[in-house]
Amino acid sequence: MSEIVASRVKAPVRTSSLNADAYRTLAFAQIEDDAVWTREWICIGVDEDIPVAGDLLPFTVGDHAVHVQRLASGRLAGRFNLAQHGGCRVVPLQCRQGAKTSCSFTSCGHSRDRAPLTAAETGTPSPEMYQYLGLRPERLLGVRVAAFGPLLFVHLDPAGKAFEAGAVPAAIASVSERRGNEWIELSGNWKHVGQRIAAGAKLVGARDGGATFESGDDPVRATWCFPNLIVLSAGKSTCVIVLQPVALQRTVCRVSVYGSQSLARWQDLLERRCAAIDIPADSARWLESTLAARIARRTNLLPLTGYATT
Repeated sequence: MSEIVASRVKAPVRTSSLNADAYRTLAFAQIEDDAVWTREWICIGVDEDIPVAGDLLPFTVGDHAVHVQRLASGRLAGRFNLAQHGGCRVVPLQCRQGAKTSCSFTSCGHSRDRAPLTAAETGTPSPEMYQYLGLRPERLLGVRVAAFGPLLFVHLDPAGKAFEAGAVPAAIASVSERRGNEWIELSGNWKHVGQRIAAGAKLVGARDGGATFESGDDPVRATWCFPNLIVLSAGKSTCVIVLQPVALQRTVCRVSVYGSQSLARWQDLLERRCAAIDIPADSARWLESTLAARIARRTNLLPLTGYATT
């Protein structure tokens, strides 16, 4: 019987955090793919990633390769990528070990994403876009898309819940032009990385999954919009962080900065937060209960927590 989820027979003995297997096993990552990444609205980036008609933003959601493209009308179209298997006759063994693979095909669910692709000067798809679009993109399986302020979201389940803007901090809708952006790869499972970023070493207040902590002259407010969007705000500056697991113990943070503070200052904050060893207990409990509820919806098992069996 798997130790990743609670036993059907014996009640779990609850602890203060997820069982360690939730952070290190491919089997649990597959459970997350079914219960979280394919069932929630996933933030994949911001408007500025694809500013021009024809531009394309790839994003691997769990093990599913999708993209969002800006059409000539200005509307956003979401689709599953054409080359879901990268042209491989069989998926290589190394592509199934819980880590995204760097290869010439970046459009399959086992590949690392490339940066947003820009349209050709004529406004037509560039040659690099073929493995995403093919010759008839309108025939590709569609993906639901939503936008709030500069943020772009996708939902892989056509019968899933409607997008709820109330789950995102309202202030993000009025941010100014993006000041800087970078992809930062950090060591750690995406859940640990998120917990360290979203809760500070000196916690001075928390509610609704958000926390305020001290950083220099301005207090920083952190709001984690489950599962993969973290919004940090300090004064008139906002930092948007999109979490993307690329391996069981590696996480890419797609960072976009708005307002007065520089990208370098936010980078310094992220490095200090992710270097923290201790994770605040309230942050761990919030993530535990949120993730357990999602998994419980997809299984007949008891909610996932730390447990012991005898």
